[in-house]
Amino acid sequence: LQSGGATFANGRLYIAPEDGAGFTDIYELTLAVNGLSVTAVNALGVRAAATTAGFAGDFDFGDIVIEGNLLYGSSLYDDGNVTGRVLWSFNLDTDAFVMIYNGAPGDAASLQLAKMPDGRFFVGNYNSTPWTIQEINKATGALTGATTNIGFDVSDMADGFTVAITSTPAATATEDTLYTYNATYTGLVADGETWTVVDNTDTCGGSIVEATGVYTFTP
Repeated sequence: LQSGGATFANGRLYIAPEDGAGFTDIYELTLAVNGLSVTAVNALGVRAAATTAGFAGDFDFGDIVIEGNLLYGSSLYDDGNVTGRVLWSFNLDTDAFVMIYNGAPGDAASLQLAKMPDGRFFVGNYNSTPWTIQEINKATGALTGATTNIGFDVSDMADGFTVAITSTPAATATEDTLYTYNATYTGLVADGETWTVVDNTDTCGGSIVEATGVYTFTP
């Protein structure tokens, strides 16, 4: 999956993967009771519904949230002539697509969408300087209320949680001498990450310090 949107509602996970030219469709994933596996996948047909409604261009996310039977999406929409911020909805019962707000040229804020417990919608704009958070009217798509500046950099997850190992272990070891390899990496990972050794590929029988990535064994 590339960068896209996702939300969880009614015991199901909804994901909107992108293919480099906007999202392909939105998929409803039914999860097992323990949440560890997918038991069914249903393509909702959102792109087809958007085309039927007269919007056949590319939708660049954005995010999705669900309220009741409506799935809302915030995106950048490109019809080949105009690129602008849009807010749209898709009815999960009737498959009806509604363009709530179609931004004018230059209104190209890339908005991350979130729903609050009290039902209000907020968007995060990481194309502004500084980045901001503001309430959005879900009925009209208009930004409303005070603007709050974000005091830290927002990460665009277009590359996902990509981690690259930057260190190279020595290829040889000396018998009866402790071998030490300090593994290092680059990339965005979650707080509290730990290092582990894959048992079925580690033929040396060594051990690794979970917090630091230092691997040792004595041949």
